[in-house]
Amino acid sequence: MQKNMVKVKDLQLHDGTHFSNTVERNKETVRSVVITKTDQRAKTLMIEWPNDKNREVIVLPFEQEVELSTNVATEEKVGFVFDHGDKRIIIYFLG
Repeated sequence: MQKNMVKVKDLQLHDGTHFSNTVERNKETVRSVVITKTDQRAKTLMIEWPNDKNREVIVLPFEQEVELSTNVATEEKVGFVFDHGDKRIIIYFLG
């Protein structure tokens, strides 16, 4: 796996559904499904957890950097990681 820092706009992410892992500071991992929506006018990426009790929504500006993971053998983008408060959030691309 190769990891690089890229801006959200460079992920070339489209609206859709993805798997996610949320790792809390106490090392608890929560797996769930997220919905992503891009807003070209506001230049943001919205990430929503529709099935969670709190229905959390995170909005990332296109200029924010995230850690992109790429499969070295296939050069396929696997997902991206970013920190949000005391959580580390991992979003996996569905190919």
